[in-house]
Amino acid sequence: MSIVPPKTSPFPTKRSPRIRIGLETQVDPHELNQLLTRAGQPVRDPIKLQRALEHSLFCITARTISGQVLMGFVRATGDGVFNAAILDWVVDSTTTNPEALKRQLIERVKQETKRSMSQCAISVFGSEADYAMLKRAGFDEEPNGIKAMQLF
Repeated sequence: MSIVPPKTSPFPTKRSPRIRIGLETQVDPHELNQLLTRAGQPVRDPIKLQRALEHSLFCITARTISGQVLMGFVRATGDGVFNAAILDWVVDSTTTNPEALKRQLIERVKQETKRSMSQCAISVFGSEADYAMLKRAGFDEEPNGIKAMQLF
């Protein structure tokens, strides 16, 4: 299956769509690949992506209220007790304020982790462009030189 990136935003006006962020147990890998394409990331094998989704601790989505368009996604893996790793943290780059949506997704991950695994440390592998935002969200660089940030 070939996915062609849109030339413009899926929204015809500059007005920001209303978005709902929440846990989702069934995420369609083809829909996630469409989001990855809009975010400028490579498409992944849908079978492997489905397997990764099934073995995640939880997935959080950001969807438009009208139309249910997937605008953001993040998933967490880990042991379910002490460690969680944030993976596939992606936001549609055509949205009005992608940085704000990324922050909201991270905050929702923190809430869900604290609710379900109170003793858990969260690791995230982000780009250097995300470091300032992650620091404001309470993450700190790993002191032993690993290029990850953790929230304790």
